[in-house]
Order: sequence, then C-alpha cells, then structure tokens
Amino acid sequence: MKRFVDKTGIIPFIDSQDLPSPQSNAGYTPSHIMLSFWVSLWIGANRFSHTAILKYDKVLQDIFSWKRCPSDNTYTRFFKKIDLEKSSNFFFDLYSWWKKVKTY
Repeated sequence: MKRFVDKTGIIPFIDSQDLPSPQSNAGYTPSHIMLSFWVSLWIGANRFSHTAILKYDKVLQDIFSWKRCPSDNTYTRFFKKIDLEKSSNFFFDLYSWWKKVKTY
C-alpha cells in the first residue's frame, strides 16, 4: 500500500486540491486524513468507529510515518465539510489526474 501511494504521487495531488484545511496547529492535513481513512478501509474498516484500529497499529504508523492518527470524529467532521460541489470537483480532478498516472 505504501509503495502504491508513493509511486502514484497521490499525496501531492490531494494537497493541491480545494479541501477543508485544519483549523488549528494540531489539525491533520487533508491528505493525512484521506490516506489514513483509505488505509483503514484497506485493512477492513467498514464504519467510522473501526478507524480507531490505526491508533493502536504501530507497524502501520511506522510504515506511513504517522506520529498520530485521526479519530473517527475527525473523519466525520472532515467529510461533513465537503459539499456536493467540492466532492464533484475533487473526483473530476482525481479521475483526470489518475488517467495520466503511470504505475508500471
């Protein structure tokens, strides 16, 4: 998973998008929130409450160089801030960008 993320360069892409930014110095970047959410899905989470597993998985934290992980409330608040227009723009840009990515 980590090699896939690094090879595609999706983190700089996410950072370049118009997504909700943290309101405090202790907040998470949009790319950290989205990546940690994806990792939770990849390891089997199917509810926001299941994302808490990342807080206890030191191996994944080391692999992705995370000093801490978002809580389920962080994910909920973040995704609630993304309205239909932002979501549509993000996914349009993501699909356009993805067509150009070479992963081989």
